[in-house]
Amino acid sequence: MTMPGYTCSMKGVSPLRTIFFSLIILLAQSGATYGGLLIEFEIASNLQQRLFQPPTEIDNDPLFSPTTVATFYRQRSYRPYWSHQGHVTPTAHSFLQHLGNVINDGLEPLDYHLLQLTKAFSSPRKDLLAEEVSRLEILLSDAFFHLAFDLQGGEAPQGATWSLPAPKRIADSTLFEALRREEPHRLLQKMRPNHPDYAALRNALNDYRQIATQGGWSQLPPKILQIQEGEGVHHLRHRLAASHDIATAEGPEHIDIDLKRAIRHFQKRHGLPPSGEIDEQTLTELNVPITERIRSILANLKRWRQMPRSDFPARYLLVNIPGYRLRLIDHGRPLLDMRVVVGRPERPTPVMQAMMTHLVLNPFWEVPTSIATEDIWPRLIGNPDYAERQGYHVVNGWDDEREIDLATLPTDTLDVAELPYRLRQAPGPANALGRIKFIFPNRDNIYLHDTPERRHFSQLRRDFSSGCIRLEEPLELADALLSKSQGLTRRHLEQRLKQGNNQKIPLSEPLAVYLLYWTAFVDHKGELQFRQDLYGVDPEPSFKRVNSLGVKRQQPLMGGNHL
Repeated sequence: MTMPGYTCSMKGVSPLRTIFFSLIILLAQSGATYGGLLIEFEIASNLQQRLFQPPTEIDNDPLFSPTTVATFYRQRSYRPYWSHQGHVTPTAHSFLQHLGNVINDGLEPLDYHLLQLTKAFSSPRKDLLAEEVSRLEILLSDAFFHLAFDLQGGEAPQGATWSLPAPKRIADSTLFEALRREEPHRLLQKMRPNHPDYAALRNALNDYRQIATQGGWSQLPPKILQIQEGEGVHHLRHRLAASHDIATAEGPEHIDIDLKRAIRHFQKRHGLPPSGEIDEQTLTELNVPITERIRSILANLKRWRQMPRSDFPARYLLVNIPGYRLRLIDHGRPLLDMRVVVGRPERPTPVMQAMMTHLVLNPFWEVPTSIATEDIWPRLIGNPDYAERQGYHVVNGWDDEREIDLATLPTDTLDVAELPYRLRQAPGPANALGRIKFIFPNRDNIYLHDTPERRHFSQLRRDFSSGCIRLEEPLELADALLSKSQGLTRRHLEQRLKQGNNQKIPLSEPLAVYLLYWTAFVDHKGELQFRQDLYGVDPEPSFKRVNSLGVKRQQPLMGGNHL
């Protein structure tokens, strides 16, 4: 993009004393000419007039942060930042180019005044009026502060499924000072997540947009489920080639070894059993349009920006909630990988991070009030045998450990919603936590645990818990955490479990635990993976901005040539 320099023409000077003396100092320091000083003075005067009461829009283009823009220029005594003596500076040129590239982050460049700015920068006119330069100054500054806000997380996620703290944003005053020392586009680059997975997902977004510009892929008909040869196989090859699951669409019109391998590759990338056969679940995933896949990538790029900016440690546990899997990661490589059961949509597992401190063998289960009220008390009342079989005990309260005989309660008049008691389940084969639980203290009281309910692990969709994470192989995890650091192998743990008593085992060092929600991600092998949006929390595919003054704007997600 070529951008000619501009010269500001004079239309008279406003007698603004503060600005005048500030610019006199600037003149002495920079060696500016007297004519240049007058141009700077007129622009500054116009900026002060425009920002005395910060405008909500410029030429019908709503401003995102007018108050911040006004404060920025007031602290500069209204000296222009993006222009010098009426000429747009190289700093402004570099920033405008950066704005066009934010599409690679899944952001919409049009949200940052790109249309107006590009039009103004491309004007053949060489001389702009002071009011036109001040207008450009405001638009460029608003675009910068808006983009800085979005790259640092944007609006915080709402709802029960997100318990991560917001990323720490750079204070406006710090940002103002940084702009004096560093180029804006370099500051913005530092605001992006620096994790390689974010960069990999940005690359995947670019790849899928390229696929979209080439036409994406066609829908496959239901009859493909029965086809083993012929034209249907030809269409299947083209579909898998479009998403890079097979190297080429050329090949025989029957399902051969290469095509089966490609089907398995696709199935693995979408969390399906790698059978190598086209079943209904595989066909459903094959027929998800390219635009929906791009939307998933956009949603997960945004999640990365909404996460705290602290680096992942060398060793940590990661649960991908919609992927129903837990991995123990060590220096970027998975040491352990197992299936998990997560919270069902009405009781979702929250996105969170905490430090695991210990595990408990033969745990008691202190039943949360909501589960006790909705699920267990209705079964207990009038059925004391159920309580005995399942190992439930009634305790007087959360601060009173005295047990109460269930038979003494007036069950015919009890209101389960108002009960002051709590329920505790003793260790044993019926205990909902199984034989072991892993504790990482958090406000949501979420933990990892064993379970006597094993049948759910064989299912493709595994959202059956009340929020906690049920583990397919809890003893494997315990062995991985304790065998090297404390000499407690699986055999030792089995021996302790047989004793039947409740035991707490501290970890030698706390371990970071991440419960995250990735519906699109790049795995450690560089493969782009997709998972279904279990809780329906992927953002809608449109860009809606509501600024602090209540001005609402909407731009298309992938309009024009941005697909």
